[in-house]
Amino acid sequence: MKILSGLRNLFNPKAQYDAAKPPVRRKAAWDYTSASANGSTTPYLPALNNRVRAAVRNDAIAASALNNKVSNLIGTGITPRPMTKDKALRAQLIGLWDEWSTECDSAGVLDLFGIQSLVARSFYESGEVFIRLRQRYQDDLEVPLQLQIIESEQVSRKNEDLGNGFVIRSGIEYNPIGQRVAYWIHPSHPGDSNIPSKDKKDNEPKRVPASEVLHVFKPLRPGQDRGVSIFAQILGKLESLNKFDDALLFRQEMANLFVAFIRKNPDIAPNIELEDGSTINAADIVEETMLKPGATRELDPGDDVQFSSPPDAGSNYPDFTRQQLRYIATGTGIPYELLSGDFSQVNDRTMRIALNNFKRQLEQDQWQHIIAQFLKPLRKAWLDNAILAGHIDISRRDEAKKTKWAPHAHPYIHPVQDIQSHIMSMDAGIKSLQTTKLEMGYDLDESEEPT
Repeated sequence: MKILSGLRNLFNPKAQYDAAKPPVRRKAAWDYTSASANGSTTPYLPALNNRVRAAVRNDAIAASALNNKVSNLIGTGITPRPMTKDKALRAQLIGLWDEWSTECDSAGVLDLFGIQSLVARSFYESGEVFIRLRQRYQDDLEVPLQLQIIESEQVSRKNEDLGNGFVIRSGIEYNPIGQRVAYWIHPSHPGDSNIPSKDKKDNEPKRVPASEVLHVFKPLRPGQDRGVSIFAQILGKLESLNKFDDALLFRQEMANLFVAFIRKNPDIAPNIELEDGSTINAADIVEETMLKPGATRELDPGDDVQFSSPPDAGSNYPDFTRQQLRYIATGTGIPYELLSGDFSQVNDRTMRIALNNFKRQLEQDQWQHIIAQFLKPLRKAWLDNAILAGHIDISRRDEAKKTKWAPHAHPYIHPVQDIQSHIMSMDAGIKSLQTTKLEMGYDLDESEEPT
């Protein structure tokens, strides 16, 4: 009976996913791995990031994708609005934040909104960015805190067992219960060619407490330590499309070199004596000439002219290119029309659907990453430093912490309809005037008391 049962199990269909079956025939090259989130990402991130940056530097489509993501995610800036009912405290918090925002960059180049754009750019391009909170008590700052933006490569990727349950994984130190306690950061970017030789020797990663570092990235799998660029899935396609387009462009350049071939009549053409004493009929020599505007040429009697017929770009070139760009747009989460600038095949209704989906993805990144991983902990550190500097009494800390974040609102597609929708929502009691103004990107009146 056991033998019959075994044979029955062998030949009976099994309940399983077809995609999980061993690769056969046309799927024989289907590679897969059981590597962990870090095992399948961390070893390959340096090469991936280098190629992504090369694409953004040299490819207009990659640059367009990145610029569209950043400009729509940040706009003119994401702003905190104190929600305390104390009008004096609210005015003080707004004034302090606005003044500090202009001097918060440790490099003295950007204001806070510019830093937000740089953080978003690195977040999408490299998949992650680090912000170091630098105490500046010796400087003449209203709030003694500045921000240093650190690129992905400057944080070490070392792995080390420190003992007692402490480990360094991908340059991040964890305690025995899996909490991040420190980051191992190179003093200078390892790829900086301007570092003096003596400093390069001292560029080993240094331990920085996790309380001083903010890490903005999107974990795609549980346990993932470092971020992955949004270009990871489409970089190969983008490179292939560039090569195809360059080859086609070169072919068209060659086609513009209008060439004529002159063939002589063998019955009329004379024989030509060569240096070795042999002869050749002039008709056997095909004369090639480049045509120039206004040029004239006299032909001998019986000569015939044939013109080159180079191939054109092909009637399917626009459709093929459009399809490839749609693939790239899908991979980066951007509507095809925004990525390519081609609005020839879209109407108002479909564009609204595409933009609403795009906005939803941006809101996810705004609230789950830029605000949650960067701005909220930054606001807390800023408030503590404002208290240490004597601007705010420590007894008001809990009240001063109450904050709402207002991302820059997207322009309306139909202003009248969208405004009417807001009014109807308020009239129905679905949302308040205060919430509506924040959604529209407007500042709350300082005289308006939050409810």
